[in-house]
Amino acid sequence: MEGHQISESTPSDKTSQLSVRIVADPGLVSAQVSKVLDSADLPEDCSFNLDTELLLMDPNRSLIAPDVPSGRSPADLQLLVTELPRFSGATVLRSELYPNQDVAVISYPTLGMLGARDGLAQEIARVIGEYRDYLASSQGEREQSTREEKNKFKTMLGMISTNQPRHSLGALSGALAAGIGVGAFGIFYSSIWEMADYLTITRLAVVNIVAVLAMILWLLLDNSLWDKPSAKSFKRVIALYNGSTLLTLAFAVLGMYAILFLIIFAGAGAIIAPDFMTKVLGEPVTVGTYARISWLAASMGVTAGALGSSFNSDSAVRRLTHGARERQRL
Repeated sequence: MEGHQISESTPSDKTSQLSVRIVADPGLVSAQVSKVLDSADLPEDCSFNLDTELLLMDPNRSLIAPDVPSGRSPADLQLLVTELPRFSGATVLRSELYPNQDVAVISYPTLGMLGARDGLAQEIARVIGEYRDYLASSQGEREQSTREEKNKFKTMLGMISTNQPRHSLGALSGALAAGIGVGAFGIFYSSIWEMADYLTITRLAVVNIVAVLAMILWLLLDNSLWDKPSAKSFKRVIALYNGSTLLTLAFAVLGMYAILFLIIFAGAGAIIAPDFMTKVLGEPVTVGTYARISWLAASMGVTAGALGSSFNSDSAVRRLTHGARERQRL
């Protein structure tokens, strides 16, 4: 594998018990590999050892296989499971096998968002089976092989899952607090009640969408999360990165919006007496009335409060996108 810092192995007879060292990126990937190893979905005639370590890259953006820890014998096969998408030109690679170096790579995002754990177990078993085929048939230099993933949208969903947007809600606590501060005006000002009651559902939805899009755009630009291709050949690759970043931010902002709505809705229900609101609006009040007020107030909270805020720390930004995390590995 281009860029791997491992010495080339010589052909030798392997025992029927194959030893496999799996090195997985920390976080979701390592957790999923651990769950797969605890299951009974892998070949029984293999011994597995899991190391959690950030897989670094050389200047050519090729993964560097980590050294074997001192005091431990080298495994027959090193299997690197990374959270990064892997490419050959514009082609997305699900897995790679480099038998002459006894190294294989699995790109976790290519397994998608749903059923990724089962897909990971199947891919590990498939790579091991292919490696054994090489051992049985090769007497000299062995060729490398790759497996493509043609469904780029599936890969993008997998990238979003490894970004773990739900964890970014804590990193947006400052923006959420600012949004609550402004959104609370919707509870105490009757003019906002009247406006929310007067506006159609369509207009409220448009205000909602504009508020969310404005927040996403602000976070994207303020944190320089938009990647630009260094060459035309990288356009499709960068489009995958930017697409996953946009959708990750969308999940995070929508989550923040939902929390903001629920907080305002609970506050409105606790503070505003239905009889008093009926007197102000001149019509009977329902749960839907409280929901409309909370909906408009949440949009106000995002546009006038949260907008201009950002993530609590740079580390939160780095955890959010693949582009930022990839640059950490160089």
